[in-house]
Amino acid sequence: MDADDFPLHPGRRAGTAALIALVAALAGCAAGPAVRTTALPEASACRSLGWMPPQANAPAATIADQKIRSAIQRTLDAAGRAPTAAAPACWVTFSTSRSGGASSGSGMSVGVGAGGVSGGSVGVGLGVGFSIPIAGGPVRDTRLTIDLVDAQRRQQVWSGSVDDAYASAAPADDDIERAVQAILAKLPPAR
Repeated sequence: MDADDFPLHPGRRAGTAALIALVAALAGCAAGPAVRTTALPEASACRSLGWMPPQANAPAATIADQKIRSAIQRTLDAAGRAPTAAAPACWVTFSTSRSGGASSGSGMSVGVGAGGVSGGSVGVGLGVGFSIPIAGGPVRDTRLTIDLVDAQRRQQVWSGSVDDAYASAAPADDDIERAVQAILAKLPPAR
């Protein structure tokens, strides 16, 4: 059996082509993550950057944190704004938090669905499915936020974030790079 065994009506062929074009266009528009930024005018005064000093009693950096910091360093290095200054105008810091799209990967769920088939034949289907977690811990959609803090005044002057940066406790390097680059592409130029 091949596609020629089920020819499309010419009107349906055009409709199918239009639907495929729409889906492709929407997929192209959604290719990059949506970045939200907030800035004060002082953000352009961040001529030199350095990493924000760690706070007392801060928890140890996770592997994901270390990967994010490395990605930020690489991206800023490539832009000629490496955070290396001993007495910087602004500090670079980042944080991760659970975004609105978080879902729990723990627990068992049951789903029931019904559907119908239209066209040349009539049919109704009913299905029951079970979902049992095989990985430990929850699946988390993560918001990544990168901030610039005026080092002298100790005030945040710029923030960029992206939701759904990754959905794992051990995110893929590509997901981290993509999120970091999208955020830092919105960083205002230094004056």
